[in-house]
Amino acid sequence: MLLTNYLPKIISSSAARIERTDFGGSLRSLIACATLSSLLSVQATEPAKLLWQIVVASQMHAMDNNDTFCPADGNIQPIATNTNALEGWRSVGVGVSTNLFCIWTCPKRSSKPTPNPNNSKQWGLGYYGGITRWLNPVHSAVSASPIKSSTARPYMMLVADFVCKYGGKWESDPSDMNTGFSQMQAHPAKDGGPAGGNEAFVDGSARWIPAKQMRYIHSWTGDSSREIFFYQENLQALEPFRDNLYTIDNAP
Repeated sequence: MLLTNYLPKIISSSAARIERTDFGGSLRSLIACATLSSLLSVQATEPAKLLWQIVVASQMHAMDNNDTFCPADGNIQPIATNTNALEGWRSVGVGVSTNLFCIWTCPKRSSKPTPNPNNSKQWGLGYYGGITRWLNPVHSAVSASPIKSSTARPYMMLVADFVCKYGGKWESDPSDMNTGFSQMQAHPAKDGGPAGGNEAFVDGSARWIPAKQMRYIHSWTGDSSREIFFYQENLQALEPFRDNLYTIDNAP
């Protein structure tokens, strides 16, 4: 579904709150940016529009919930949400649907039931709102993922295509059907690994990130069994270790 399908709901349901709430202009700017971007849709891919929609909805959720982004599952698992957050997502127009396509997966993974039909809170994107600590084999640290809208920095990645090497492989096989790892990669390279992925940031921007720029920054396991790759321009506490983090080319 297009971003424009949800913007009228987001804007109309929030107009009064926006007027009486001081967001330092951030949410007003975000909605204006998203609206303009939808009008300039020739410059955006369909997956990027879907990610924009989630960013706007996440800001909406924060408005109604003490400035807090809806958290990833257990504040650690980027491909699932907390069960008690499902209604929160529905309330801002981005509910999770089971066994049919919904916004929480890349259209390039169209044969994937979304979310996992065996786990109603699991989806096909990587969502980093509320993740408090980044785990990886090189150096674990306090995360630079967005927790609250008032403290989030514009460069923080909020939601992205799920780029993952799992169980030592890049490509799905029949045993992965009906799991969060079916139809991987969303954007495959010729060798079956990832070519890259779309990412959306707290400031409302969204863009394609080539695989060569991605690093293994965080996974809920913190080991080589689930290696998740993404890009963020400032890793804060993890920044001194950037060059040591696994790349897609040297992932074990």
